[in-house]
Amino acid sequence: MKISYKQIIILIFIAILIFMYQFIFIPGKKKLNSLREEVIRKSDEYKLLKSLCKDYQMKMSQNSVQIKFAEENFSLISFLGKMGLKENIKEVKPLLEEKKDNLVFCRVKISIENITLEKLIGFLQKVESENFIYIPTFQMKRNKDKPFLLNTEMELLVIKSNIQQN
Repeated sequence: MKISYKQIIILIFIAILIFMYQFIFIPGKKKLNSLREEVIRKSDEYKLLKSLCKDYQMKMSQNSVQIKFAEENFSLISFLGKMGLKENIKEVKPLLEEKKDNLVFCRVKISIENITLEKLIGFLQKVESENFIYIPTFQMKRNKDKPFLLNTEMELLVIKSNIQQN
């Protein structure tokens, strides 16, 4: 049994098709599917961010700018300890208290690592629910090694009244 020239060409063509299917089509299809999933996830995150921005703008437009004071014995560090983020908090750095007129400004710089967006939103909502805690600076970055986690740095501010009550 001799193999003809046409049969060799057909075998080479079939081998090329199998090679292309195995090493080009299947990996390309997997990559395309993962990109579609990432686009969907990014789209959902974008919608969530837009809705949060819209909620924030509505709340800011409803609330007139009115400073709310914390109680004299309130501590930002103990408040952070109760938030349940101990495994994510990298650093809590108390900053110097500033006294101006009859006000005391207490600030804390906090670094949070490897936190999910949902957990960060929950944290920010708890901070916001305490109407007297302000966030003057906020930075958020994606974790380079785990893109679904975030690293954030923020400053929390509490204003206390320095007027002695009788």
